[in-house]
Amino acid sequence: MRVAFVIHGWQPHINAGSETMVTTLATALIEAGHTVEMFCQNTPQKPATWTHAGIKATRHVTIPAGDSAIRKWLPDVLVSHHECAARAVDLSRSLGVPSVVLLHNTFWMSEAILKKEPDLAIANAQWTAAKLPMHLAKASMVLTPPVWGKRHATPRTPAATKITIVNLFENKGASLFWQVARAMPRHEFLAVKGGYGTQVLRDLPNVTITENTTDMRTIWKQTRVLLVPSKYESWGMTAVEALASGIPVLASRTPGLMESMQNAARFLPPRNPAMWIRAIKTLDNPRVHAVAAEKALDRSAELDPTADLRRWVDAIETFSHRDACV
Repeated sequence: MRVAFVIHGWQPHINAGSETMVTTLATALIEAGHTVEMFCQNTPQKPATWTHAGIKATRHVTIPAGDSAIRKWLPDVLVSHHECAARAVDLSRSLGVPSVVLLHNTFWMSEAILKKEPDLAIANAQWTAAKLPMHLAKASMVLTPPVWGKRHATPRTPAATKITIVNLFENKGASLFWQVARAMPRHEFLAVKGGYGTQVLRDLPNVTITENTTDMRTIWKQTRVLLVPSKYESWGMTAVEALASGIPVLASRTPGLMESMQNAARFLPPRNPAMWIRAIKTLDNPRVHAVAAEKALDRSAELDPTADLRRWVDAIETFSHRDACV
């Protein structure tokens, strides 16, 4: 089958959780023998074509140009998400092929996409599926963002000293992070710039700021504790990635993080820096840290994506079987 991903942008030029999920899903299809291409329509000032993870991507300046390229490519299925998804459903109907939409949150856009009645809607968590009108799609399923733990796992060494946050966007808890770092001058912190959102930057002697990266192992090998003080988090892929290295996670009590982490994180209010400071100091105790690290590894093993990625491939291949029976 030929599967076209109709998306706003893609790695490495746009690099956040949903883009990472797209890469993993596309790779699973390729490994199953299918052909995949990315059609990007909101990646300004980037190459006209590029390859990432062995997958070709093309950039189209205008919507008509993108639609024309997709038509010429002759896809069997269109997969889309975010702001491109509603239009992709319309395009799929004009092409006479099935539409698949990935829903990464519970915001108004996800509901608008569902009102287009896609052939398959995929929610990224049980709680998001419960919140959204999934019944509007012709079929639906839950597929949590897949993370291959072995691709993120890093050995624990004395170099792993940092207390880390990924994405200095305000909604990801940037202000709380800076308050905590300022109050703990003897602790080392690492701040990774995010793939989206206005980054809140400060200058503190105990904070190292680093650029966004598609190789998170470079981050995990430095990290002793991960902070996820997000105001909203529909799942928490970064936190799941950290678990694979046995990194204890301190997280906001959001529905998504509670579903993904379960008992592998300590949950804290996102507007109470004093509680985060106390939690970090608790993890200074090697025994406490070791227990938290073991819980992280156990949860990482539970989240192995093998079965979910098989369900994903099966769901796409179902469209081929359906067509064969018509």
